[in-house]
Amino acid sequence: MGYYFYHPLDHKVFVARGGTFLEREFLAEGSHGKEIELDETQEETNETTAAQEHEMEFEQPFFDVLKSTQRLQSPTIVAPEPAIVQEQVNEPEPAVVQEQVNEPILEQIQQPLNPIHEPLRRSSRAHRAPDRLNLMVQDDLSNEVHHNDDDPKNYEEAMQSLDRNKWQEAMESEMESMKINKVWTLVEASKDIKPIGCKWVYKKKIGADGKVETYKARLVAKGYRKKEGIDYDETFSPVAMLKSIRILLAIAAYYDYEIWQMDVKTAFLNGELKEDVYMTQPKGYTSMSDHNKVCKLRRSIYGLKQASRSWNIHFNKTIEKFDFVKCEEEPCVYKRFSGSTIIFLVLYVDDILLIGNDIPAMQGTKVWLSE
Repeated sequence: MGYYFYHPLDHKVFVARGGTFLEREFLAEGSHGKEIELDETQEETNETTAAQEHEMEFEQPFFDVLKSTQRLQSPTIVAPEPAIVQEQVNEPEPAVVQEQVNEPILEQIQQPLNPIHEPLRRSSRAHRAPDRLNLMVQDDLSNEVHHNDDDPKNYEEAMQSLDRNKWQEAMESEMESMKINKVWTLVEASKDIKPIGCKWVYKKKIGADGKVETYKARLVAKGYRKKEGIDYDETFSPVAMLKSIRILLAIAAYYDYEIWQMDVKTAFLNGELKEDVYMTQPKGYTSMSDHNKVCKLRRSIYGLKQASRSWNIHFNKTIEKFDFVKCEEEPCVYKRFSGSTIIFLVLYVDDILLIGNDIPAMQGTKVWLSE
């Protein structure tokens, strides 16, 4: 299309197809430019003077200039370039060159009049999970593992699924844990008692090979219906900080200590409740003779607001009986020193990390915790 040039005297912008930029000469002088007064010369003609013709060129509308430039690109019709362009481009006089050197050089900015918005190109690269997640990906769609997408949503779906026998065994195991820990007692329902509901939560535990390892069924209370100040007071429960775990792992790596990880099964069932909480009987385990009774909870159960806090208080009281001392700065890190034997215990909700230098002593701690 051409270049845009600015004329400082007339304060106008004009378009020219060609131009000479004296950048090297301007930098070689090492100056920032200065003003030079030039004598103007006018040549009289019969029709119009050069100055009038110069003004007519700059007063020409912008769209007329565009039309003239389009005609210049045509192969058959060639229009003469503006006189002022010829004067600036081909003028060999040093006065004109000096005038161009002293003027600021504008950067060329060309923008299309009608920009074409092309659609964004989507990447064709196949997306996959990073290797550190250890997710199994199979090409055979028939053996593809759907990560727990088909887990039953309620008791009815579990009993109608193809794995109903597996789910039934999981519920039996959960109810057996309830009986061993004496989680509730059945009492007669009265008008003053407003029991909360409960439901079964089903989950398939997937192994590293992508196959189902275990079927887990958890009885969960609908604790969201409880009211603060009536059904519970405090719910805060501390956990071990990640920086504390990193420090202990660094110590274990430096001194070559043993590191064991344990998961407490039905950990929240060990916490004792101070409040009176009533719950309806779970589906599938309601006898005809006791169908009017409700469960009075003696221990915390999954789903209660204070379940995590009750478990933490119970664990803290129990672990101190085995000569473990709680760290003052970290409430979920315990230590036990006996001669040259060193054992650290880290609690993170219901996960336990044992770090020590004496395997028999660590084994004894593990057996004692399991009891």
